[in-house]
Amino acid sequence: MNERQNNWQAYMDAWSETDSDKQSGLLKKALSKESQYTDPLTEESLKGLDAVQAYIQQTQTMVPGVNLKLKTYVQHHDFSLAEWDMCDEGGRVMSQGKSFARYDESQKIIETVAFFAV
Repeated sequence: MNERQNNWQAYMDAWSETDSDKQSGLLKKALSKESQYTDPLTEESLKGLDAVQAYIQQTQTMVPGVNLKLKTYVQHHDFSLAEWDMCDEGGRVMSQGKSFARYDESQKIIETVAFFAV
């Protein structure tokens, strides 16, 4: 795995991590301070690590035990595209999606846009 893919995996792991400090550490490893996140359920782009973490924690409250399983990951230039399953604590697939990410010069994620059916 290269640095971008390692950062992507840390970002995905943050969605499953319930310890706030560990989750924050994963997000700090993966995301730039100016990182933005958008998906079909956000009214606008979430900006910054704290906003992204709050959104993840809100999702975990609504879906206890939620975790993401990476299916495919491809990258070129400063971009990546990942396909994933969102699973419940029993491993049942609840949703499938894709995420586009853009990386900064330090290989951290500066923007993530997730696509899934609502």
